[in-house]
Parts: sequence; C-alpha cells; structure tokens
Amino acid sequence: MSKSKIKGISVLITSVLLILLGILFIACTAHLYLTGGARPYSRERVGEYLSLLAIPSLITLLSCVVSFVFVLLFGEEKSEARADLTAPTLKRLSGRLSLEDCPEKIKGEILLERKKRKLALLFSAVFIAVFCIVMAVFLLNFKRFTLESYNADVIEAALIVLPLAVGIVGVICVKYYFDSESKKRELLLVREGLSAGAKAIGDTEAREECKCKALAFLSAHSDKVLLISRLTVIALALVFIGVGILNGGMADVLGKAVRICTECIGLG
Repeated sequence: MSKSKIKGISVLITSVLLILLGILFIACTAHLYLTGGARPYSRERVGEYLSLLAIPSLITLLSCVVSFVFVLLFGEEKSEARADLTAPTLKRLSGRLSLEDCPEKIKGEILLERKKRKLALLFSAVFIAVFCIVMAVFLLNFKRFTLESYNADVIEAALIVLPLAVGIVGVICVKYYFDSESKKRELLLVREGLSAGAKAIGDTEAREECKCKALAFLSAHSDKVLLISRLTVIALALVFIGVGILNGGMADVLGKAVRICTECIGLG
C-alpha cells in the first residue's frame, strides 16, 4: 500500500470518528435539554454525560494525532507524474466523444461501466446508512451506560461500534477502488471509441455540455454567496443565543462561572 493511500485512510478514519463524536455530543445535549426539566444543564448532569463521552473523545483525539503525524511524514506527492489523472482525463475525453456515433459494442460497455458505478454508489450508501443507524441506536440508548459499570459498558460498546466503524471505512475504500478501476476501463473504451472514428464534439461545445450550472453560478457569484453564508451563520448564532437566554441557559453558565471563580480558584 502506498504512502498516499495510508495517509488517505488515516484521514478518512479520523473524519468518520469526528462525525460520530459530533453526533454523540449533539445527542447528549438534546437529551439533557429534553429530560432536564427547568435546569437541564446542571453541573452534576453535565459531568455525568461528559464522563460518558470521555473515552470516545480520547480515541478521536488519538486518531487526529496519528493522522497529523501521517500528513507530516508523507506530505504531498512530489512528482505530478504519480498523480492519478484518470478522472480528469476521462471527463475531458468523454466530453469530446459522441456516444451516438460509437460502435454499439463500445457504447454498451461504456454505459455498463457508468451503470456499475451508480449501483456501487447506491449499495455503499445503503450499507453506510445501515451501519450508522445501528451505531446511533446503540449509542443513544443511555440506559446501557451507568457509572457503576462504566468500564464494562464502554468495552461492550467498543466491541459493537468499532467493527461497524471499520465496516464503514472498508465500504468506502472498496467503493473508491472500484470507481478507480471502472474509470480506468471506461477511459480505455473512450479512447478506443475516438480512435474508431466516432464523431468528436468540439472543445467549446464539450465544455458547455459538461459544465455544472450550480458550480458556474457559485463561481460567478462567489462574493455574494460568501456574504450570504456569513450572514446566515451570524443569524443562526444570534437565534441560538436568544434561545439560550430565554430558556435560562445563560443563568446556568453564569452561575457555574461564579462557582468556579469562588470555589475552585478562590477569587473574592
């Protein structure tokens, strides 16, 4: 396995762990809010939930450190000749090839490769969704995790969740490898079709046909899109701040800050 693939797999695993940890934090926050009554974010309840997230957080942090080390060690590929140019070359040549003028055999094989990739995407999405749902159902069952048998509960969760996470990574890797090989086969077929005398579409027309309208719009209005995105984030932040003030969250945070300063640090 090449260094770039090792780096890519480590970054992929870290990304999956970060997503799962984020889902866990959101789920714990929502569960605290929905079941906490008038003061959902009390110090005792928050501490109990944070203790449940301690080990997953440490595992994710370790994965981040390992991925960072891989990135520093392997870095970027020094030679452009090693880069995989299959996808951009296939996109460029496919835009020039008219399937209507291709021999039927070549046309059928090209369409078959594209159909295989779509089916692979569908199957991988279904498998990943099923794995994620199973993990979410298991992890969101908070009755499984008690402070009395916390270590045993965490080990049991790891024996169930980690194989599923590995399965997700495996499905993604297989999907990536299958796409790469399929595109290589299609590239050979496209070149064979062009060499067989199939009608070639002009460069300008090909670019117009292959251009994504959404990307073209974003490129033409990038400044406006960026401004709208920033304003949307600011508006959402203000809304959530207002919700926190109205439900008493600000008072809880202020009370905790006062207790930390007066009890722990000893100010005043």
